[in-house]
This record gives sequence, structure tokens and C-alpha cells, in this order.
Amino acid sequence: MKLFITGANGQLGQELTLLAKAAGHEVLAYSSKALDITQSDLADLSGVDYLVNCAAYTAVDKAEDEPEKAFAVNAMGVANLAKTCAEYNVPMIHISTDYVFDGTKKAAYLETDTPNPQGVYGGSKLAGEALLQATWDKHIILRVSWVFGRFGNNFVKTITRLSQERDQLKIVADQHGSPTGASHIAKVILALLAHPQLTSHWGIYHYTDAPQTTWYDFAKSFVDPEKCTLVPITTAEYPVKAKRPSNSVLSCDRINKIFGICQCSWQEELQDMYAV
Repeated sequence: MKLFITGANGQLGQELTLLAKAAGHEVLAYSSKALDITQSDLADLSGVDYLVNCAAYTAVDKAEDEPEKAFAVNAMGVANLAKTCAEYNVPMIHISTDYVFDGTKKAAYLETDTPNPQGVYGGSKLAGEALLQATWDKHIILRVSWVFGRFGNNFVKTITRLSQERDQLKIVADQHGSPTGASHIAKVILALLAHPQLTSHWGIYHYTDAPQTTWYDFAKSFVDPEKCTLVPITTAEYPVKAKRPSNSVLSCDRINKIFGICQCSWQEELQDMYAV
């Protein structure tokens, strides 16, 4: 299988590139610097079996001040890729986010629930989904949440570093979601690409690890309480520019029912991170 991966320098892109190569696939991996998806003149996809878009503008708070940049990457960049994929008849796998929802639902979000993003980042990602859907039918939109792993910047690395510098940390305890390992998402993508029924089931899917938790309880799972005390606080006590969904839990029933993909445990990703 020949894969074309964008955003290969990100935490998911790096994991996917390594796992795909280890599985024996031919991989064309491009960092955001090597391939600017906001430019309409993109690469030749001749001979490529699938394009996986891991490129994204993910600075949630910064996006509030830079909406043009966020939409350029997360919306128009996706449209550019979709047009190129359509030209070469290459199916596209696109990574999206729980931020397309407003977080007010009490239960886990389904793929069929109406999106209602509350900030620029979520709005730009939803716009990217819509442009892909309108441009190229051979696609999978995979929504994920609370991504972390050994590469790039993420909550686990930040809190681990701060817990080594401070005696106390205040962590939001009223936002619910599912931490998701980057390596687990990469494995899900490869499982989808290898599935014999993939071409019969294009569309939107959710994947997260399990179980659901809060940022506070997630932090408790890897911070040494003898070195740093964690203090639970409310969202209102931790003001940020971009509003976060209070409920980011995504239902993974559809991806399990159609493709047989089960949720991994985010604790496994934590163990792998600290084993490195």
C-alpha cells in the first residue's frame, strides 16, 4: 500500500509514519513545512492508494486571534487536498475533532448529532469537514479527542513538566472526555485502510480511547502526589480565550459496528510513553 501523509511532523503524523513503514507500506510523509496544504498547487498523487491528512492548526486559544490562519489550514487546506484527491481518484482520510460539538449534550456524541462549535478552532475544523464532503465522496472523517503521545506537545507532557517545577497545580475537573493515544489513532487508521469493506462505508466516524474521565482525574493518573498536589477547579476558575466543550465524550459504537474496531485503553499509551 502506498500512503501519502500530510502533517507528518505532528504527534499523530509521526506515529502513523513510523507504524505504516514498520507494517511494510510505502510512505510519502510530508511535514507542514515541506508541504503547505494552504497552497492550491499540491503534490502529484500518481500511484498513491490513500492520502491521510494529519495536518492541522491546533492552537485552540491562539486561533481566536488568528482565525484566518486557522481557516486557511483547517478548511481551505482540506478543500485543496480533497480537490487533488478527486483529480487522482485517491481516497482521503481526514482527522477532525470533538470541538465541532458544543459540549452541552449529556450523553456521548454520535456522528449524526448536529455540530455546534463554540470557537474558531472548532468552527474551522467543521468547515473543513463540510468542504471535504462537498468536494470528494471517497473519504473518511475521523473525529478524535484529547490526543496525547510521545511526540509533539500535549497535556501529559505539559502537566508532567509543570508538576516537576511546582508543588501545586490547579486542574479543571468539570470537563469530561476521553484521552486518546496518538499511536492508537494511527493503528485505527491502518486498520481502516486494510479493511475489506472500507470502500462501501465512507463517511464520518468517531474514535477515542476509554474510559472517559476529566482533565483532573487524567492528571492524577500520571502525576506523583508526593511531589505535586493537584487541586480540582471549575472551568470558570481557569479562564481561557476559547470555550472548551464541557462534554467531549464521543460514541465509538459506529466504528465498532461497521469495522469491528474496539476502543483501546489510554492507560496503555501512558505506560508506553513513560517506558520510552
